[in-house]
Amino acid sequence: KDLKSADKNGKLQFASKPDVAIYISGITVFFTIYEFLKSKMYPDLTMWESHIISIIVVFVLSTVFFLWFRSIVIRENRAKNRINQDLLKEIIKHKKTEKALKESEHLLRESQRIAHIGSFIIDLDAQTWKGTPETHEILGIEGGYPHTVDGLADLIHPDSREKFMNRYRRADTERDNFEFEYKIISPRTGEIRWVQGFGGFEYDDSAEADHLICSILDVTERKLREE
Repeated sequence: KDLKSADKNGKLQFASKPDVAIYISGITVFFTIYEFLKSKMYPDLTMWESHIISIIVVFVLSTVFFLWFRSIVIRENRAKNRINQDLLKEIIKHKKTEKALKESEHLLRESQRIAHIGSFIIDLDAQTWKGTPETHEILGIEGGYPHTVDGLADLIHPDSREKFMNRYRRADTERDNFEFEYKIISPRTGEIRWVQGFGGFEYDDSAEADHLICSILDVTERKLREE
């Protein structure tokens, strides 16, 4: 945005700003030297002859300087136009990528909602977690429920808690993904349900697990049919 401005008609203008002070200083120095040399080399010139020569010199010199400054402006404007065109291309590319990402996220959310699959991520350093609305519905919790690792562990049925922790530790040791079916208890209704959990670790630069990404699927009806 620093490279462009708009005139009163809203058209983009790319303004170059040559150093006018240098231009004026150069002209002054030149004419000082010119007048000195002219008086030394042509002392017999009449006033009108001297003026005519000065006018010709001024015209030629001004034309040269004008074309020189004009070339600077054209080069700078072309460079700025190229920069802005490249920037515009990057913005368009970024917008397309952003749009594709939003569409992909929307498709994923809708697919999970239709399939009734929840997903959440656990910050192992902060011992907190964040999940999708489907996750809250499957776990039977409200938005105000403590989103801590301890709060998440309290949702696991006592019959499944030890097995779950053993499976979690083995996956952490083996640096592998894990899949496990376990029972949960809804703190809202006290209802016991079966879920199938899938998990995988993310590691930091020190190769230490810092996040656990999980998804859960309510399989209560299947477990009841199996029983």
